[in-house]
Amino acid sequence: MKKYDIVYFYKYTKTQELKYSLRSVEKNMPHNEVWIYGDMPDGIKPDHMIEVLQSGFTVWQRTTNMLKDICLNPDISENFWLFNDDFFILKPMTSEKPVYAGTLEERVAEIEQRHKSKSAYSRQLERVIAALKKDGFKTRNYATHTPLLVNKEKALETIERYPTIPMFRALYGNMHDIKGRNIKRDVKLIGAHDIPKEDQQFVSTNDTSFNKECGKYIRRMFAKPSRFEVKADG
Repeated sequence: MKKYDIVYFYKYTKTQELKYSLRSVEKNMPHNEVWIYGDMPDGIKPDHMIEVLQSGFTVWQRTTNMLKDICLNPDISENFWLFNDDFFILKPMTSEKPVYAGTLEERVAEIEQRHKSKSAYSRQLERVIAALKKDGFKTRNYATHTPLLVNKEKALETIERYPTIPMFRALYGNMHDIKGRNIKRDVKLIGAHDIPKEDQQFVSTNDTSFNKECGKYIRRMFAKPSRFEVKADG
């Protein structure tokens, strides 16, 4: 597998997800340099740190602005891996192909069944579905909590075409018909007792799962400090 730069979006948190995400990257993912856009993390020194104020605007507006800056930064590789701090690579990466989890329509149905009504998120998904269908694109659910290999030129084309619609990953993957593997369900675990399945390539956490059983699993798996840690505090 080719090596590309990795770019993290990061908003400050007291959890240690970023530290363990970087440990999983160093162990399991071929890469060049690691960039962090956003807040300065505690105890972490990436290859490049670009501080971006993480207040004001909406999350979508902030991430879109950062994406534009990333795509216009000549020092970042033309193709780069887009990461969040709660992404963990559980097995060695051997493919650049993304994963998707069924369709966006299936995701809407799942959310509305769980909540017994529409939510702000399901309505947002419906906006994305409508925009993609209007333009004749597929509606695969690329909005998974997994790394996505992004091409700068294609990313800027996506933002230009859909300047007011959130969910870049879903728009990008479908607009450019990025071929991938259907994993049926997202990898994000949210329950206190949830742990990854034996064959999982990726897992993502929230505060609850990272502080409970899934976090324990991740900390055992990636006990060795990475080169990005200023102080190896375990």
